[in-house]
Amino acid sequence: MRSIDEHKAKTDFEGLIPTLSTWGEYVDNVLNEYLATAFPSREHIQQNACHRVKSVESYCEKVLKRKSYANPLLDTTDKVGTRVILLTRNDVKIISDFVFECEKWCFVQRSRDSLSEIIENPEMFTYQSEHFIVKPLDNYDTAVDRNLLTCEIQVRTILQHAYAEISHDTMYKKAVSDNPKVKRMLASSMALIEAADEKFCQIYSAMASEQTPAMEFQEILISLYKECVSHYDENTYRIDIANMLLKIFSEDERNAIRNDIKDFFISEKEEIAYAINKYRPESVLFCQPVILVAFYGIVNYQQKLQDEWPFSYEDFERVAHSLDISMENFK
Repeated sequence: MRSIDEHKAKTDFEGLIPTLSTWGEYVDNVLNEYLATAFPSREHIQQNACHRVKSVESYCEKVLKRKSYANPLLDTTDKVGTRVILLTRNDVKIISDFVFECEKWCFVQRSRDSLSEIIENPEMFTYQSEHFIVKPLDNYDTAVDRNLLTCEIQVRTILQHAYAEISHDTMYKKAVSDNPKVKRMLASSMALIEAADEKFCQIYSAMASEQTPAMEFQEILISLYKECVSHYDENTYRIDIANMLLKIFSEDERNAIRNDIKDFFISEKEEIAYAINKYRPESVLFCQPVILVAFYGIVNYQQKLQDEWPFSYEDFERVAHSLDISMENFK
């Protein structure tokens, strides 16, 4: 049996840590740049990529256990790792495909989940995250052997993450890992979580295939609002604030607003844009696209807005004054 020099293994790894960290940061940047374009809706990204270099203690423990390693520093492929946590399995597939096809690194392999190696019946625990190994391209600027700079990328759903954390916490404790009852409960929880994940995918699929009038109206408001605030992030859209104002109108009135809002906006754009940018720093309402409905309402539904206005009186005054409507009209 081949003996591993623990001191040399430790010294070699410690010398590589700064370079591993730089490579991990590069992988993070590539992943996070793609995440920002792949998911316009922010909730799908539960955790951005954030690398972590293996601790010296963890590395030494691993290589000492794996006496078959001919070259510990080369054979250990998860010296640095990063993890992306997403909302559904469909999201995981999108990022997994990107990792495999990305031309900014060399794809090495799809790696095995380390937890499965210590479970006697791994087929019972199939609901695992995706693990990939990547290394730098030949043109990556480094003074060390690029083959040493393997990074493990984990891609998992938020439910997979919860399951993995619980599995790791229990199965690495010997007294618990030998308990058949605990294993059965883990397997049962896995099945429930996997079923829930499937339902989540179905929900998002149904939402994507059915564009409701309310969703269309939201997109119209966001599009017009961006003409006033080009840097507006639609992930900050507050449906609760929008509904507070929209619910005071009947369905027929909301339909009329939806049909007329573009023409109204064009006719009052200069005043509206000035008011929005003036009052955004001091008013939550002016930071939301539904403010356009408030402007429309102050002109076309003055009495209704006065009677049922759901926000502060200061905001009501701001909306009125912005379109040169005297507060005398509301006494």
